[in-house]
This record gives sequence, C-alpha cells and structure tokens, in this order.
Amino acid sequence: MGRRSRKRKPSAARPPAGPPDKNAALSERYARSRARDDEARAALEPLADGERPGAVTVAAIVAIVMAVANVAAAVAGEALGSQATSFTVLSTMILLACAAGMWFGARYWAVLGFMMVLVFQILSLSFALIRVRHWWGALIILVVLGLLGWIFFRLIRALARIQMPQRP
Repeated sequence: MGRRSRKRKPSAARPPAGPPDKNAALSERYARSRARDDEARAALEPLADGERPGAVTVAAIVAIVMAVANVAAAVAGEALGSQATSFTVLSTMILLACAAGMWFGARYWAVLGFMMVLVFQILSLSFALIRVRHWWGALIILVVLGLLGWIFFRLIRALARIQMPQRP
C-alpha cells in the first residue's frame, strides 16, 4: 500500500504538518512595504506657490523641442497626406499643451500627459532598434533612450510633490 492511502494515527507530540502560515509572512511583507512608503511620503516636501522642480523645467523644454522637431520633420517629409498632417497637428498640440502646463504652474495633468508621451516615444525608439542598419544609428537611439528614461525617472518624484496636498 502507498503511503498516502494509509491513515496516520494522531500524535500529540508531533507539530502540525505543512508550511508556516503564509498569511502571516505576507502581512509582514505588506507592513514593511507600507512603512517604506510612509517614510518616503514623509520625506517629500510639497511645492511652494510658483515653485517648479528642475525636472519639470527640463521636461517643458524637451516638450517644446519635440514639438518643433515634429513640425520640422513633417515639413521636410515628402509625402504629407491628410492622415499624416492630422497626426502631426494633434501630436504637436499635445506636446505644446503639456509644455505650457508644465511651464506655467507645474500642473499635474501636464506632467502626467508628458510622461505618457515619453512612454510612447521610448517604446517606439525601442522598436526602432530592431531595424537599425549601422552601429552609430543604434548608438544615437540608445543615447536618446537613456535621456528620455532619465527624464521619466526624474519626473516621478516631481509628480509626487505636485500631487501632494498642503499640510496644515
């Protein structure tokens, strides 16, 4: 007979079989995570009136440069169809709105919107690495990816400070 098919006799000296309580370990990890989050929130200082973090200023300038480059690329392109023109106008308006919102008052929606633009730009450049033909083209794309990733990372803390309510 197999081991599983036999019934075991209960023994008072033997501890209960099975792994330790998983819920207790999980709740301990959540408690440590909550403590780290609370500590990080306590270290943040809310923005003063009219204050704009340096990362938001850099992001506003990058958004303007991207909008100008977008228009220049559309004008320099040979095939300007109605769909390409409407996409260029729409993306340029989004970039300019984000730049204005970040420059004049560091608005939460503007920083979050620009971060979404950065995500799409990072993804499209990552896919562009697949079709690179020269090593220097890959190097340029990797440098741009690094800079966009750095801006995105720096905007995370700035976004936390922007959304932070004023303390009494």
